[in-house]
Amino acid sequence: MKCPICGADKPDGAGFCESCYMGFGDETVASLARKKEQINGVLADQGNWWRDHRRKRRAQALAAFGFAAAALALILIMMPFCNREERPETLARYPSERTGLSFSYPESWEKEELGDIADMVEGIEGIPNLGNEIVLMKRGAVLFKHLFIVTSEPWDYDNIDWSEYESSMKLGIADSSDGQRLSVSFFNPMMPAETGARGFGCQYTMEPPGALPCFQVDAYVNKGDTLYSFKLMTPLKGGGSDELEARERFNEIIQTMQISE
Repeated sequence: MKCPICGADKPDGAGFCESCYMGFGDETVASLARKKEQINGVLADQGNWWRDHRRKRRAQALAAFGFAAAALALILIMMPFCNREERPETLARYPSERTGLSFSYPESWEKEELGDIADMVEGIEGIPNLGNEIVLMKRGAVLFKHLFIVTSEPWDYDNIDWSEYESSMKLGIADSSDGQRLSVSFFNPMMPAETGARGFGCQYTMEPPGALPCFQVDAYVNKGDTLYSFKLMTPLKGGGSDELEARERFNEIIQTMQISE
């Protein structure tokens, strides 16, 4: 027989274990055997729990690793697109058939007839010669993103010099804030020096009653016997743009302007 506690050999007739000194009474042996079975059962259950726990943790770790690997692969795939610099938009050139004016504009901007878009913009109907050079539109989600209107007319102010005209125009623009123009500010258009032209610009927000608010940038330019006006409008709602982008697009066009004699 074996000692039920330590497993050492039990000599016949021995009253206790020579290894662990546990007595070999019948009741003691039976009780200890039952306890040992209970302990072994508990240990077996604990061993099974730990094996299941390690198996679940391993599965979770593999799933997390798989997700991380997929995310890393997606980042590596997208990096060339994220790091690639935005390519400048292809430009088209507008040469005027009326005057010596020419300038470049984004090729995606479409030529329009003013009468076809009059219902989109408050107050442009009935303005003489408005858009007689060109009307360009960058389409937006609802109305338009940008509307660019270029007008030319004879310079009929030979009796006054440019500084008087500029002061008078600025005063009229500032005084016409009849609840529609807000925060009017003036600036010098970024025209190439070689154009030999003179001019001034203004920007403001218009909020016509019952219409969408619109940011507008204007420039009035004179060379020789012609006065040019450039107007860029962008809705601040309804798929338009914002003031900063509108001013940037305006400057980009004005910087390409040329006026020949």
